[in-house]
Amino acid sequence: MKAIATFLLATLISTMASAVPITFVYTGTLSTQTTLNGVDVGNQPFVVTATADNANVASPESGFLILMHDTATISINNAAALTILTPTETFSNFRTDGVGLGSSDLGDIFGYFRLADYDFSTDVAQIVASNARFPNAPLTVSTSGGDLAFSLAGNAPGTFQATIGATAVPLPGPILLLLSGLGVIAALTRHRPSTRPR
Repeated sequence: MKAIATFLLATLISTMASAVPITFVYTGTLSTQTTLNGVDVGNQPFVVTATADNANVASPESGFLILMHDTATISINNAAALTILTPTETFSNFRTDGVGLGSSDLGDIFGYFRLADYDFSTDVAQIVASNARFPNAPLTVSTSGGDLAFSLAGNAPGTFQATIGATAVPLPGPILLLLSGLGVIAALTRHRPSTRPR
């Protein structure tokens, strides 16, 4: 029993040690003719905050990295944050030395911020771009407050930053492993034969 408990604990610790949370923050101004659930929010300031685990970096093609977000929210004009329901990612394009916010379903949503060969392993102090853009309009992003629809591509000042270890990202694998281990230990402890003489 001790061997099983030790093995499970060691596996859990090694898995959690390789998982490094990262938080991305994008700010800017929504392009004109942008609506949220049919209401005009064009030219309003926004903040997108997204979390991910940098152990999940993927490279779908040479010179291009993506990191799928575990969570993403958007706050428009300092209103309460809305959960972004459309799967999103932060991408790093080594060929053009740019990073940005995207979606595998929709393409680029917001970017480009000049950053050469970013591999999601370090913090990035705030980068300011005078012409960050919404390149793939028209597109629609689903949020908890309704559809955020971009009708026109546009350029506007924006910022990007990344912080390693800023928030704990819940990892299903280690959590399931921990629960399984606790279940095995509880089962073994419950059915342990009595050593007392009768």
